[in-house]
Amino acid sequence: MNNRFIKILALASSSALFLSGCGSSSNSAFQSGASGTDANSGTISQKNFSILTADVAPAVIDISTGIFTKTDVELTVFIGDRNNQTLTDSHTINFVAEYGLVEPNCVTKDGSCSVTWSAIKRPDPGGPGDDGRVTITAFTTGEEGFTDTNGNGVYDDGDAAFDDLDEPFVDANEDNVFNVGDTIIDVKSSGDSTGKNQVHDFADGFFNGGGCKHSSLCSSNKSITIFDSVSMSLVSGTASRTIGGTVTGLLGVDLILQNNGGDDLPITVNGNYTFATPVEDGMTYNVTVLSEPNTPNQTCTVVNKTGSVSANVTNVNVTCSTNTFTIAGNVTGLPGGETLTLQNNGGDNLVINANGAFIFATPIADGATYNVTVLTDPATATCTPSGGTGAGTVSNADVTNVTIGCI
Repeated sequence: MNNRFIKILALASSSALFLSGCGSSSNSAFQSGASGTDANSGTISQKNFSILTADVAPAVIDISTGIFTKTDVELTVFIGDRNNQTLTDSHTINFVAEYGLVEPNCVTKDGSCSVTWSAIKRPDPGGPGDDGRVTITAFTTGEEGFTDTNGNGVYDDGDAAFDDLDEPFVDANEDNVFNVGDTIIDVKSSGDSTGKNQVHDFADGFFNGGGCKHSSLCSSNKSITIFDSVSMSLVSGTASRTIGGTVTGLLGVDLILQNNGGDDLPITVNGNYTFATPVEDGMTYNVTVLSEPNTPNQTCTVVNKTGSVSANVTNVNVTCSTNTFTIAGNVTGLPGGETLTLQNNGGDNLVINANGAFIFATPIADGATYNVTVLTDPATATCTPSGGTGAGTVSNADVTNVTIGCI
């Protein structure tokens, strides 16, 4: 069982270091033959109070199919005293479950007793059990456990630690700490006369048990409600999750995405997408571009493209941008020492001061048109694009054949 209590360290000088705590058992098996005089023989000790389940993962809900199955699970409590001796008959043990039905109590015989927990209906959405787990708490009257360092059977200044118990509660999130939302088991706390007070009472910092001989840590209460919890997983099978995201910037056609090297998904418009084949929990996904868009030709990048699945994936985003290409050519016949100014599409002015190759600074998107013209002729010549090379449509390649002849 989990150690869900926090110990109080008692110093030999009778001073103590106090830590807050909650309760549960610290043992997994009882021992016999402990030495020393037991001042509280026959009382159940927190350190020897355990609840066990016959099935830690009953198949109540198959998450791969969504099928709910009515299920019964046997729960057994084992008890012992502070000297690790198994106790026998007629101790009543009470039970509370956060989900499902559990028999309210059982009476021990030969140191144990059992009840049945049952799942009779599917958990309500957002309610107890909907997270796929259930916690059952057993509680009864007993005493706080302690580490009997000097072996004399009583808690005194020579002992190192004891279980400083909260009031029992059902630890829904299994963090071993009482939180808002945990179910209070409202009992007659610390042996006082106030009865149920509708609040969770925290540990009092004193040893609640019989025969206490400590100089400063003995409570007037000789008993307290002790408790232990067990949690079970309700699910079987493997959940499947969808993989998807959003596409933006798409102008072309024939964009195809893949996940994990398959499950081809053609994309025709901007917006949300989801692959047809889900991926099981714990497995990985890897979204890639199988075919880039064309007409116009584009390049698409994938963000958040890989990961491990634990829920539906909706943030694998694809951004497409149109490819761009340069417009370039050659000038011939330019008189020495003179300049020529060219334009493309009415702008992007380019001053030419020598014959030879030229290139405009601003690239043009695939599928767009270009139109190279002469803005300013040289002083002693007239220049024009020749052979129809000055205008055209960019087609997935740089344009390099614009010829400007000066005469």
